[in-house]
Amino acid sequence: MPHHKACKKSVRTQAEARDRNRAYMSNMRNVLKKANEAENPEEAQELAKKASAMLDRLGRRGIIHKNNAANLKSRLVRRVRKLPV
Repeated sequence: MPHHKACKKSVRTQAEARDRNRAYMSNMRNVLKKANEAENPEEAQELAKKASAMLDRLGRRGIIHKNNAANLKSRLVRRVRKLPV
């Protein structure tokens, strides 16, 4: 347990950041899962667009690394392109 005032604050802010990051990551996983499971090409295209914007936003904010965001986007686009038209 921290004794200094600044350490107490850092514990509090770390807990808030952990909860916030957990929510971002959970939402990201859900959006990616929906986009990957879509069978209809038009629906998959729309969901991939939404997921791509979200990944860019998370990469800019530092929630995930920008290269990780780019990798996830690339894999998603490749999967959507494989769907039969």
